[in-house]
Amino acid sequence: MTLNDNGLFLGASTELAKFEGNGGELPKLDIDGRAEKILTLLSIAYWRPIELDTLEHLRRASNAYTRGDKVLAHIHLAHSGLPKFDDSDQACRLFVADRLLSTGVSPITLLESLDIDATTIRLVKASPADLKHPGWPAGAPNRQGGQFRPKDGDLDGFDPPIIPAADFSGGFHDAVIDAWMDFFREKGIPALAAPAIRVVGPNSRVVGYPDIIIQGPGPGWTVFEIKTGNDPTFTGPQAAYLPALQVGGHIYSNEPEIGKLGLTPGVPFPPMRVMIVYAPGPNQPYKYIPLPPPVFEH
Repeated sequence: MTLNDNGLFLGASTELAKFEGNGGELPKLDIDGRAEKILTLLSIAYWRPIELDTLEHLRRASNAYTRGDKVLAHIHLAHSGLPKFDDSDQACRLFVADRLLSTGVSPITLLESLDIDATTIRLVKASPADLKHPGWPAGAPNRQGGQFRPKDGDLDGFDPPIIPAADFSGGFHDAVIDAWMDFFREKGIPALAAPAIRVVGPNSRVVGYPDIIIQGPGPGWTVFEIKTGNDPTFTGPQAAYLPALQVGGHIYSNEPEIGKLGLTPGVPFPPMRVMIVYAPGPNQPYKYIPLPPPVFEH
């Protein structure tokens, strides 16, 4: 891959992403807006599904390049694990795929026509309502207004723990997780903090660490994702794996500890509820809401 002032290129100068500015901000590579296309082009060029964490390496390269550190930017590109092309066929495939996508062929259709696993693209396309920024209702002062509660019967009889009011000197996120884990232990609810999860498919890399997974109360499993501070957002990996956890069949873990939740290491998880806990800071009120079900485009 080649990174210059115009953008990120591969093969015979096929553009993967271009630099775009936003107001007075320094320009950055448009990674998130072209995530499906980037992953599709790379998958076809290398003839295998490309994992989601490749995008994170590209984001880091973009940030370094914007800061003027071109050497570090290319180090991040190297850490993506994508080697140089072995032959001209790869550049040709990339070029043709780019032209097909530009004519309106969908990424999933193109990958499936070539018998390349499109699971990663489906995870990118999963888009619950306002997934990147779902937490606070429009117009709420300081994004703390409104009354968020689980849907009727979703977690019947479930009362959240009290978050410690001390100043944790930057460790508030971990303190919130500890408070919830203590609460689940007191209630006798099986819970596991930050298990390493992976996407079903040929790539076995860890894609994330959900803050807490519990078994019960009630049927099934629930994932709790803790968001702290004001105006919290999802990371790119969270935006992909949280909807996949809701759907089921796409995410698994190899950690033996998940057995205490009634799950089997190496076996895809069943569908799970996902709850988002909003905790702005010590001594501030917090709320928790169910993540809207994902909507898949076709």
